[in-house]
Amino acid sequence: MTVHSILGANAGFNGFRNEEFITITQQTHDTLIGAEDLSPANEDINKCLSAFVSAVLNVSDDNVPDILGSARIQELRQGMLPRLSVAEFEMEKHFGQHFANAGAIHTTNLDEFWYRQCYKDLVQEEVDAGRSLGITFNEHSRIYFVGSGPLPMTAIDMHLITGAQITCIDCDENAVELSSKMIENLGLSDVIHVSKSEACDVDYGQGDVIFVASLVANKKDVVAKIRETAPHAYVGVRSVEGIKAMLYEPVNHDAFTENGLTYLGSSQDTHGTINTTLFFKP
Repeated sequence: MTVHSILGANAGFNGFRNEEFITITQQTHDTLIGAEDLSPANEDINKCLSAFVSAVLNVSDDNVPDILGSARIQELRQGMLPRLSVAEFEMEKHFGQHFANAGAIHTTNLDEFWYRQCYKDLVQEEVDAGRSLGITFNEHSRIYFVGSGPLPMTAIDMHLITGAQITCIDCDENAVELSSKMIENLGLSDVIHVSKSEACDVDYGQGDVIFVASLVANKKDVVAKIRETAPHAYVGVRSVEGIKAMLYEPVNHDAFTENGLTYLGSSQDTHGTINTTLFFKP
């Protein structure tokens, strides 16, 4: 998820007060719960989510503990997170369909995606952080991305930045169909492969680094399978920090260290990206 266009409209903003943030959270919750269509075709959803992401990113750091400690905020958050996941999937499906139907395209065409720059920034942060932690990313690397979805921007950018061979894993047939066609249209089918598989059924033995997306639900079971089939592999798990927990569920380190992994560090939490990535080594 990107925020560059939103940030431009809010430059210099000093942060939402607690009561203001509760109000916009309530409004977002009610819109998400009441909408039948959570796709980009619903302009009310587009406006609502743009405003909410802007609010999240403009909360003053000093206010974060009080906001996240609010029982009302936590109640609203629990109702919103599943709907936010659906809205994100619908957006990715919309753009995945667009690029799948476009015929032969160039990577510059991907700039038509609203949140393109954020994906590029996030993947660059991941690569830089991984390398600083001793992980090799180059054309000889084999990388898996679990939960790649219908719009495989991470896989594409990871390959463009590092030259690595990428395998995308997703269990949704439509997501696999759209992402495969999009990758084919980009002429990248020889370096980015898409597999329709349940994440817990995959043999990750060929992978050097395994990334797990934020919205993958059964992360503990997935990591257990990674440890079983690729005990040598590094693992990167997307999470969020601070107020960005209003958009995704943060990752609990214990689910990974209990499976014989050691926490190495994370990518930087920047104002231009939502997620951070936690890195673990065998």
